[in-house]
Amino acid sequence: MLVYYRETGDEDVRFKVLYCGICHSDLHSIKNEWGNSIYRMVPGHEIVGEVTEVGGKVTKVKVGIGCLVGACHSCDNCVNDLENYCPKWTLTYNSINT
Repeated sequence: MLVYYRETGDEDVRFKVLYCGICHSDLHSIKNEWGNSIYRMVPGHEIVGEVTEVGGKVTKVKVGIGCLVGACHSCDNCVNDLENYCPKWTLTYNSINT
């Protein structure tokens, strides 16, 4: 099995998934109904877990996991608190973390 893993960065929080819900968006992705599915896929973005590691620059931890887990933080959308419109977003699944 191929497992993608990267080291915890200075500003990252690593967590262990304990529970995860599946919604209708996940079912669309499983069936590739939107035409953009990347397989192998582990769907689910309503996640509950526990923090297992924090990066060296992390001083305060509040973790909430949704369908979007990363963005560039420098484009116009990100600067205006519109990360969900970032052209370089990273989704919880069906996305490649660069």
